[in-house]
Amino acid sequence: MDSDPEDSRPPTSYSTIEHDLSEITSLPSSAPSSDLPPNSTSTQSNSTQQPQQVKPSLHHFADFLFQSRQLDSSQITQQPHQRAPIAALPMASSAQRQQEQFRHYIFENCSSNQLNLTNQNLGSNSILALMKYLLRPQGEGQFNHSTVKFLNLSQNNLQNYGTFEIVRCLIESDLSKCIPQQNQNEIASTSSTNSATNSSSVSNEIKNFKNFPMLQILNLSHNGISNKGCLELARLIENNPPLLSLELGSLLQTECKGNKFDGPHSARLFQALSKNYKLLHLGLSDCLTEPQLPIQTLCKLLAPKDFSVMNNTLASVRIEKCNLPDTEGIALFEALSQNNSLRHLWLSSNKLTSAIKQSLANCLQHNKNMVGLRLGSNALLSETVNFVMPSLLNNNNLLILDLSNTQLDDQSSSALSQLLSSQTLTSLNLSNNLFTQQGMSLISQGFQSNQVLTSLNLRGNDCGSSLLPLCEGLRTNSSLLSLDLTSTKTNDDVAISLFVSLGSNNQCTLMKLKLSDNFITSLSGEVLLNNAMRNHTLCHLELSGNQMDHVRLRRLIQVTERNRQERQEIEPKRLRKEIARMRGEQVALRKAEMQLKQYQDQTEDVRNRIRRLEVEKRQSSMSTCAGSTL
Repeated sequence: MDSDPEDSRPPTSYSTIEHDLSEITSLPSSAPSSDLPPNSTSTQSNSTQQPQQVKPSLHHFADFLFQSRQLDSSQITQQPHQRAPIAALPMASSAQRQQEQFRHYIFENCSSNQLNLTNQNLGSNSILALMKYLLRPQGEGQFNHSTVKFLNLSQNNLQNYGTFEIVRCLIESDLSKCIPQQNQNEIASTSSTNSATNSSSVSNEIKNFKNFPMLQILNLSHNGISNKGCLELARLIENNPPLLSLELGSLLQTECKGNKFDGPHSARLFQALSKNYKLLHLGLSDCLTEPQLPIQTLCKLLAPKDFSVMNNTLASVRIEKCNLPDTEGIALFEALSQNNSLRHLWLSSNKLTSAIKQSLANCLQHNKNMVGLRLGSNALLSETVNFVMPSLLNNNNLLILDLSNTQLDDQSSSALSQLLSSQTLTSLNLSNNLFTQQGMSLISQGFQSNQVLTSLNLRGNDCGSSLLPLCEGLRTNSSLLSLDLTSTKTNDDVAISLFVSLGSNNQCTLMKLKLSDNFITSLSGEVLLNNAMRNHTLCHLELSGNQMDHVRLRRLIQVTERNRQERQEIEPKRLRKEIARMRGEQVALRKAEMQLKQYQDQTEDVRNRIRRLEVEKRQSSMSTCAGSTL
């Protein structure tokens, strides 16, 4: 096996890092005004004014993590996160401005429960600092388990070395197993030159570096992890930490290198699932260079001949953009027809064709647990939809179906109309297909009586005036939340009918409407605005790319802002009502508990009386027997 160039460990001076990390272990209970987060104004404290409260641990963590990041020599020339504001220190030096940017980002994206550190140029030293924060001490030699449940390290180019450190800190109980031997010797040599107290404190700190059991969601996508890092991740899955979700997929358009695993190594990830009883989600999109072997391994886990290796917890798998051929797709659907755990399956952007129609139909016919199925960007054609439609109509569990960019045309319109009329799906994506106005008219008619669907995406189809039946259906619809009609050749007549339905429907629930890149002109602008004013649910509206004047566009946007504000004001009222209802239920529960306690006491009294009567009866019978004997 060829060694990966990124596997060479950088010359990390662990003793220097350990010394700097000790700054976090002795945080004060409050921070001075100079340590306030950016954009906060420090005021003079007096006898009547309380000092401003800050989050000292998170603040010191941001500063130290920035310093640790600077130690990563391979990342020094890279810039910090671009979204962070830089106007806070216009006269400051470049290093100070970068530190302020990073501090801004930490306070905006991190909390006690989650650390969102995506695209932050973290390296080996930064990972050690991060692990130290997750296990920050609460006294000498005593670590309190972290409350962090969500850790996002995507787009950081951690490569294999960073993966080694994260996995070892997750599953090892002794820090000495997590540190390279050369760094252990460096710590020992450094400690020998110090006093005995310092030496014992360092050793105690190493021994008490315990694993943290709270982390549930870990995102390592776009980190350049290759085969050797894949083996470490398999070890993480095998050791059953409380990890519920592991995302390794690489679907974003970014400069960071994606994760890539070959067949044998990616198969090890699925083999590890046979020993895991907690993982619910595994994302491997655009990671598998050879999907045949790992898919075969996954099929053996989903429907094995030997049930001792079956995984009963995995509920979601993402295998998108992995060049999955028909043979593996057929095997996967055949396995799913016998599986009872998997509920969501992403297979978009693969090489599946209409050859999978028989196995897909069998899967939909027999699988009673599948909730979401995404098959977008595959050449399925209309014959696949027509073939599996009877199975879809008999399946009452499938709620999410993605058939976007699957080369569907008008031949499948009648079947899709029946599917919409069946009142089962809650989300349907038919975007970027080959429907014409004739076929879209049938689909719109199927929607008219639907009161279950919450999301409908028709983007990129030739709809035009065929959407009028759909608009009429919105007059009485009380379920749809999102409607995407971008680039559907929508004209003024359709737009007017759509907004009239939204304004006249008192039970309307539509919150997001996309009408960009259509043929809507200023002639319908006033009608749209008048009806939008009567609607109080629409919070997101897109009308860019049309021929409408800016004045009406701005007023329509103001209407959506008004609706968002009203929704924010209504939410506390709803919460107060819910609190009042729960308090009433709590009072009723206490009364029921008191009444139950009384019944239990009465029952116990009756039992005691029965016992006393039995004892008295037994004594009287014994005395009678004794008297007769005399």
